[in-house]
Amino acid sequence: MGDFIQLKRGDFRVSIDLERAELAIEVGNCPPFVSDREHGPRIYFADGSQVDFDDRFWASAQLHLLRADAESCQLRIDAAAFAMTLSFTVSEARSLEIGIEEVESRGAAIRELRYPGALLFELGEPHLPLDINRGGYSLIPLQQGLLLPLNWPRPWSDPPFDGRIGSSSATLPVFAQCRAAGAGGYRLRVLDYADAAYQIDHDPGRQKTALSIRFFASLGAWSEPMRQRFTFFEAAAPSEIAQQYRVEVLAEDRLKTLRDKRQGRSQLGDLIGAQFIHWSIKRNIRASSRLYCHEQPELNHSLASFESRADALEALHRAGVGHCYVHLDGWAEPGYDNQHPDPYPVCEAAGGIEGLIHFSRRAHAAGDLVGLHDQYRDFYFDAASFDLDEAVMNPDGSHPEHANWAGGRQTYLCAKRARDYVERNFSRLAREGFKPDAAYLDVFTCNEGDECANPRHPMRRYDCYQARKACFEYLVDLGILTSSEEVNDWAMTALDFCHYAPYEFMLKEPGAEKLGLPFSFFNLVYHDAVIIPWMMELHAAEDYMLYAFLNGGAPYLIREAAYPGIDGAFGDAGLIDEDKHRERCQVLAAFHRIIAEAAMLKQEFLNSDGRQLASEFAGGYRVSIDLDRGTLAVEKDKAPWLAYSRAGGFTGLGLEQLIPADS
Repeated sequence: MGDFIQLKRGDFRVSIDLERAELAIEVGNCPPFVSDREHGPRIYFADGSQVDFDDRFWASAQLHLLRADAESCQLRIDAAAFAMTLSFTVSEARSLEIGIEEVESRGAAIRELRYPGALLFELGEPHLPLDINRGGYSLIPLQQGLLLPLNWPRPWSDPPFDGRIGSSSATLPVFAQCRAAGAGGYRLRVLDYADAAYQIDHDPGRQKTALSIRFFASLGAWSEPMRQRFTFFEAAAPSEIAQQYRVEVLAEDRLKTLRDKRQGRSQLGDLIGAQFIHWSIKRNIRASSRLYCHEQPELNHSLASFESRADALEALHRAGVGHCYVHLDGWAEPGYDNQHPDPYPVCEAAGGIEGLIHFSRRAHAAGDLVGLHDQYRDFYFDAASFDLDEAVMNPDGSHPEHANWAGGRQTYLCAKRARDYVERNFSRLAREGFKPDAAYLDVFTCNEGDECANPRHPMRRYDCYQARKACFEYLVDLGILTSSEEVNDWAMTALDFCHYAPYEFMLKEPGAEKLGLPFSFFNLVYHDAVIIPWMMELHAAEDYMLYAFLNGGAPYLIREAAYPGIDGAFGDAGLIDEDKHRERCQVLAAFHRIIAEAAMLKQEFLNSDGRQLASEFAGGYRVSIDLDRGTLAVEKDKAPWLAYSRAGGFTGLGLEQLIPADS
């Protein structure tokens, strides 16, 4: 047997060290991938201690081979503080599936574990200027997506939401690392990701990126197996990696396209090509909120009537704006982000239920759609339905609590109770004679899954995602379009559109340093399954409209900030006047009508620093942008079709087709 076991399938070989459980993986003629000892396996315990699988650990731990054949094996690690059983299986697709089959604590409870840790990924040559065509990259599903060159000049080690997969930190359960051309790479899919997160440590000085997956106990126990699948290749472009996952989603019957979703719901077809408006009705920041402005108390409150919003909408149409989707914040008492899940009644000072109904009728007469902001995670202590017994309970019996948002003191509602409140609230609106075209269930697809230790309604993170999805499915059954703050793989069969699905830098102040290069990882999988509105600001450093065209998205005509200064809300449209902004939105909306239901096939970088990009869509459309020059070019069937520059605006045959002269 020797001191290692080898699993083999064709030219794909996996060697497992039987003294340290380390890996060496060979594919074709590429240099082998090996375990990164510096970022290797680790166990974290509830008492705050941790164990690294280093020389000291292996001096006393034992590794047992339980079974083996040519393509699979099972190992057991026995140590003083724990035992763990691992499985390894290779397949003809050059894939290695690793399963954590059993985890047993022999002392303090195990809170978190990391296995196999990172595979060694470093440049291995002197520092070079940034060049994405050499030196390799990591592909991270952070929000819309991020390509991190191995020689990216800035460090990164702290993803949002602690790297939780299923939050906006990882909207897909897929990662990749690719070395220089011909040196091979791998795609990593986390198959059981509800209790998983990624860890990343990018060190530009050493030109090294360590990427690994962490798993967590849920309700103090382990849900086995926890599986990861590494698929190795000799060479692959980033778009190919995304397309490979799309093929898997199709095979698993999880790709429900917009064309599928709009069967029986005509308003989804009407949402295609709409210009998005985000308006507030009532703003009411409580004194207990961290956002309360003590210096200028008048800034904590604002009110716009439904009638004034209807007048403003009709004025936009008289100015030539096409059909819109209008999202209303703060439509109910006592105002935006207050007393959830009980915002009620409809804001009386703004016109009450009759005012809302009249607003909707006027919007519909103009061909517009109306959606309402709603919230079923934040659970406010002053809500009429508040009952601490329905809140998320931590394993120690405590409850999470903060006062970050307008309504002040809050905890979290256990998601197992969320659908009951959704049904109650939308039934109440229906009894009053109002049915929205769409509903926005805030934070569901952005924030990580919760777990609840209350014995009356225990909930694992997996259960939480399913409960959130059930809320969307209920709205679908009512014929109401579904939306949430961002997008996420687990929700895609039931989510129609979103507030945004941006690149990570778009939520920061303009000009802030980027973590890597923008890459449309999510859109390459799901573009034809969800409608994404994009920011349209023209900033000094770059034009966000170019990214909107690159992604075949819908335009934000008005994006009134719920909370100025965070989440991409940093002022108005930037360096352009109102008429020019409307023109840009009109052209993009018309292009969206063409491209929304087309699959996104490719995104590529056209120069070494990633400032020139191109995307391709089914139907023969190719979009190229130059972020430094501020230019756009769209080809149709390889012929020039539409162009844009800051100085000259839009030109080309496509403009005549998108915006006819008599429109």
